[in-house]
Amino acid sequence: MESNNDSNYFNNIQLLPHLGRFTDIVCALAVGLTFLGFHLPEGASSMNDGEVNKYLISQLEPLANYLGSFFLIVFYWIEHTQRFVYYKRTDESHLWISALYLMSMLIMPYSNDLIISFPQNSLVKVWYSLNIFSIGIFSWSSWIYATFNYRLIDGDLDAKTIKSISIKSLIEPLFSLVMVLVAFLNQSLWDYVWFLIPVVYIAVDKYIEKSTSPTVNGEPLLYDFEEDQSLNESVIQEDKY
Repeated sequence: MESNNDSNYFNNIQLLPHLGRFTDIVCALAVGLTFLGFHLPEGASSMNDGEVNKYLISQLEPLANYLGSFFLIVFYWIEHTQRFVYYKRTDESHLWISALYLMSMLIMPYSNDLIISFPQNSLVKVWYSLNIFSIGIFSWSSWIYATFNYRLIDGDLDAKTIKSISIKSLIEPLFSLVMVLVAFLNQSLWDYVWFLIPVVYIAVDKYIEKSTSPTVNGEPLLYDFEEDQSLNESVIQEDKY
């Protein structure tokens, strides 16, 4: 008869695809609901060209806010899918952490609506920043929980990969905490600093890649494909004789 431990292990493996699909659905829903924050003004059909042009110009800032929210959600989704390939199973605690992550994701449309409705309110921008922080911290917690003692991942996954993902997962939540201060210091700057997240992410990724690559006399060890190819050809020629 199958033991309870074996049965639970099997069920945990089966739950993983469900978690992946559920995450995809929630992220897509968050993106769609965020876009619904745009509304045409009352009496739009009777507006003249000058009023239409004035209205369109007034929508540039809300559009920038939407694009920021859109790219943040997509950024988290891409990060999640890249990380998900390392999961081999899940458990109840991991599912609850993921549920909190997705709950924070679904709050994003509401936070974006607040930004559009009250663009000059510092507390609204603090709320938005804390929303992004909650998404990031639950995302990071999910990875830390899964990788602790190789709880939910393959035991062959190297420590460098685990550490690299752990560090990069902290970029968004830490950046969001900085944005809380920016919201009080300079509200206009707050609207555009969010677009620096990809720049920070790429810089950290390059630093991690450089710091973890093998070196010779302090210089990075580069792989020479042509030299390796010629070496292989010489070995093949020797084997023929």
